[in-house]
Amino acid sequence: LVERERKFRNLFNFAPLGIFCVDSNGKVTDYNQTLKKILFLSEEDDLESLNVFTSPMFIQSGISDQFRWCLDKPVSLSSTHHYSTRSGDQKIFLIHYKTVTDEFGRISGVQAMVEDRTLTDQAEEKYQRLFSNMVNAFALHELILDDYGVPCDYRFLEVNPVFERMTGLSAK
Repeated sequence: LVERERKFRNLFNFAPLGIFCVDSNGKVTDYNQTLKKILFLSEEDDLESLNVFTSPMFIQSGISDQFRWCLDKPVSLSSTHHYSTRSGDQKIFLIHYKTVTDEFGRISGVQAMVEDRTLTDQAEEKYQRLFSNMVNAFALHELILDDYGVPCDYRFLEVNPVFERMTGLSAK
């Protein structure tokens, strides 16, 4: 049992996602170091002294509301939050919440996993702007194969506005 706990703790601490647990009163009861990095907190910051219902960083980003939702009824949900760091940088987080129940089925807290989606979302927005504003027609196709693996048709997966104007065809 001690070895399993050590392995679990190691997995928890070195996970690529920020992970934290909150009790039914909103008090942070456990967290990994990745969470501190994602939230841009210093080593001296003690998350266990925070309450998700009273901490401005959780209230302003809407994270508090999701914790309340999970504490009202057993659910598993994911939502995107815009978060401001202490230095004023804007971050985009995808947070997965899961209600925790005790052995009698009573809600005892919430576990959350936090993924920093800032760079991914910015890259997707940049790609979408480039794709939508390019002057050349562009279409991405998927080949449809027959039972013998021979191409017999295709479908549009993505087209840009210039392609639609030039051909009258759309990906829909």
